[in-house]
Amino acid sequence: MGVDQLLQLDAKRNDQATQLGSTWEGRLVEVVSTRVVSLRSSRGNSWSGVWDVLLIYWALLLGNVLEWYEFAVFSFLEPYIQRHFFHDSAISTWLTFACTFIMRPVGGLALGLLGDLFGRKVSTFVSIFGMMLGTVGQGAEE
Repeated sequence: MGVDQLLQLDAKRNDQATQLGSTWEGRLVEVVSTRVVSLRSSRGNSWSGVWDVLLIYWALLLGNVLEWYEFAVFSFLEPYIQRHFFHDSAISTWLTFACTFIMRPVGGLALGLLGDLFGRKVSTFVSIFGMMLGTVGQGAEE
């Protein structure tokens, strides 16, 4: 795809965005479509779709990888956690582990609803504040 064709596509997209109006949804569609078209035009190989997904969603993927890594470490260290924190009670250790799986969708539902009602900024603040309380609670235990 040549430069002239890219300029024609860009002009066509601008015309379509003007027809959508000045709503934020129209601007969002324009920005996303511009990024995807520019990414696709700069890469001509068969892996361009995979690269686009990784480039756009890398933070989400990194968060999930770290979370599953934490679950793996917890399950690997379960005998030590059982002995040192739960007085050799395997059921208490695994129930604690299960609570993280249960609370993940509950927290997503609650923070998603909060984000829908009051915006992402409030939802992010509540999430970070909750993590801060847990961290301070662990430090204040002694």
